[in-house]
Amino acid sequence: MEIIREFLDKNFKTTVTEIEGNFQVTFQGVGGQEGYVVFRRAKVGWNTKPISQNTYLVGDADMYQVIDTLKLYMGLD
Repeated sequence: MEIIREFLDKNFKTTVTEIEGNFQVTFQGVGGQEGYVVFRRAKVGWNTKPISQNTYLVGDADMYQVIDTLKLYMGLD
């Protein structure tokens, strides 16, 4: 897992932006590849387990280009 983290840090610029109370993490690649993950605040009723004030869930994601880059350079399948 550490190898993948190092690869992402080396080949992608990561930015975090807040949009309407949600957080979007964007991965901008050297070759123009881009991916994003949007985290939304968890709401009561989304889960049967108790949630805390600072619980976030993945609301949307598009990581296809990032994953394709990982597969190409790291031989992942």
